Amino acid sequence: MVRINAKALQNIEPLQISKKEPREHQRCNIIGHPKGTPKKVSLQKNIIVKVSKDTRTIRYTTDTKSGSSGSPVFDNDWQVIALHHASAESEKRDGKKIWLNNEGILIAAITDEIRKNFNEKLNLDRRSISNTKWKIDKKILLCFSVIVFIIAIFVKFI
Repeated sequence: MVRINAKALQNIEPLQISKKEPREHQRCNIIGHPKGTPKKVSLQKNIIVKVSKDTRTIRYTTDTKSGSSGSPVFDNDWQVIALHHASAESEKRDGKKIWLNNEGILIAAITDEIRKNFNEKLNLDRRSISNTKWKIDKKILLCFSVIVFIIAIFVKFI
């Protein structure tokens, strides 16, 4: 469990979530702390090459280091459009594996999932909360953990 001191957060503005859907050929930027190292900012070769409505992911050529999963993916207005989670595609050229792009989960997919699960699965009566065993599925816990992690990173390093 993470405890956040509300006074420490009074002067910190939360990251803004983009209301626009990302599109192919749009630029995206990533700020992260791969494996806990000092802040890395990816600003070059940063083009969205695929937006998948089926999987609610985007693929982009923005380069990242191993351990960058959970980093926010920003549009050029510095609004969050996705959370980085994987190296996506590579191909073999002359017997060598060549990296092609990374993948992020659309932030809209994460916020939709949180809303859906909290509204449907945690539909608790406030009067009975103390008597209720909370059952939170893994997706909600992962989404919440990632959001808290991002807040903690930016509170600590910005």
